[in-house]
Amino acid sequence: MAIPYLDLAPSGLFATFARNDRGRDLLVGDIHGQASLLEHLLTKAGFDRRVDRVFAAGDLVDRGPQSLQVLALLDEPWFHSVRGNHDQMCVDGASGFSTEQHMMHGGRWFYQLGSRHRQDVSERLRQLPIAFEIEGRNQLRFGLVHGECPLSDWQRFREVLSAPLERTRGNTDELLQRMTVIGDAMWNKARLEQQDTSLVTGIDQIYVGHSRVRAILQLGNTTFIDTGNCFENGSLSLIDLHTQTTWSARLHELS
Repeated sequence: MAIPYLDLAPSGLFATFARNDRGRDLLVGDIHGQASLLEHLLTKAGFDRRVDRVFAAGDLVDRGPQSLQVLALLDEPWFHSVRGNHDQMCVDGASGFSTEQHMMHGGRWFYQLGSRHRQDVSERLRQLPIAFEIEGRNQLRFGLVHGECPLSDWQRFREVLSAPLERTRGNTDELLQRMTVIGDAMWNKARLEQQDTSLVTGIDQIYVGHSRVRAILQLGNTTFIDTGNCFENGSLSLIDLHTQTTWSARLHELS
């Protein structure tokens, strides 16, 4: 799905993280405004904020009642997130783009904020990268993107997101390619829909959210971790990047 902005992340569309030698790296699926459920899940996993890190697959907001509380986690040094399509809808909505569609899909809270507050939220989400690369142990490298890696080679994907581009008449094709790759990375579900088990080269393992699955699922070297916490019989899932230990929590556990 195409999106209408070229300057999507002044701080960078691709971020890398060095190996965590002190603690664990935990990946969580789409949180969707469920801050209390995330806290409960992290307690289950014995999360230690002094040494552990949490990497979120995007869609921090919408659907759940605590979008602002989830966004506050971005100020924590242990919490990092890529940008999901719902996060992008806040960016777009602040400029008046697709507001009705956003409200239909859980974004009404955003338009109930004051104008200045909406702009602040939009700008914070606009700063989120499209993809992460995380250095693991034993020289393994892991990727994280919300929808899917839209290219067959991770390093090419990284190059497209990382190349310095300015708007000029001579680089229209490169800018359009970047826009398409960004949109596909946040919105595509083709790999799950087609049960595509082909490998994405240039990376050991990729983790994605967005495509809702009943349980954590692997196709090729892509692992789907959005288990639909805001939907009936859904849950929020967490996976230890190094041991592959998983935890899940459902909303009814909070009552």
